[in-house]
Amino acid sequence: MKFLNDLALSLPTTYLDVSPSAITPEYVAGLFRTAAEESSEVRFTEAHYKEVVVLWKRVHAICSAADQKNVKLLVDAEQTYFQDAIDAFCLLMLKKYNVKTPTVHHTYQMYLKSASSRLRRDVELAATHDVWLACKLVRGAYMEEERGLAAQLGRSSPILESYDETSKSYDEGVAFVMDKMQQGAKVSLMVASHNIASCGKALELSRAVSFPRHHLYFGQLTGMSDHLSLALQRKGGTVCKVTPVGLIEEVHLRLLLNGSRPAA
Repeated sequence: MKFLNDLALSLPTTYLDVSPSAITPEYVAGLFRTAAEESSEVRFTEAHYKEVVVLWKRVHAICSAADQKNVKLLVDAEQTYFQDAIDAFCLLMLKKYNVKTPTVHHTYQMYLKSASSRLRRDVELAATHDVWLACKLVRGAYMEEERGLAAQLGRSSPILESYDETSKSYDEGVAFVMDKMQQGAKVSLMVASHNIASCGKALELSRAVSFPRHHLYFGQLTGMSDHLSLALQRKGGTVCKVTPVGLIEEVHLRLLLNGSRPAA
């Protein structure tokens, strides 16, 4: 994924200017191959091309199943060293699968200094291409790793400097999206947080503006912040509980990570 992340930054700004039906595995792989041809730093082999073809075929299978069954598909965010590739794939997924309904959800880590500009950029892109932007707002999960890597590489940290700055970024992101929803934009929102203050502000704000309520929902993990989930539900909020599924050796690291950030 690292080589795709480097190439994602070199994709032409027009890569979404095609019909949804034109976004095929070969089209997606071709985008990255063309970006590599114009870059002297990344080598894109035939094996890489085939990997991207297989990857998009898997993406297509998952997105198509979600669309057919009317299920929300939440694409998680990860570390910044391959988040640009995830962003590029998500925007292609939105263009192809979110024409009529907000099926594919893109995640924004609001503890990133770039989060607000990315969110605003994607709202405009979705409006330009007349597709739904379904966004899931989280605070973020890799603060220590991101800061450590930045220090190791001699770069400035991509993470906001304080908890208060992160809370401000998160709450302003929620308010921005709700404002767009009130204006009638094709935007839906998951407030994915265990933070009581942020969830409370989001619920109160949702009562002060007018938009279809089924396009706003709150998200917490099963077994965590259940008191918050219940309170939100009692006050009229729609709550989704996320449950990791798999063998304990497959999911225990995810559970440990989630348990380390109960107020995020």
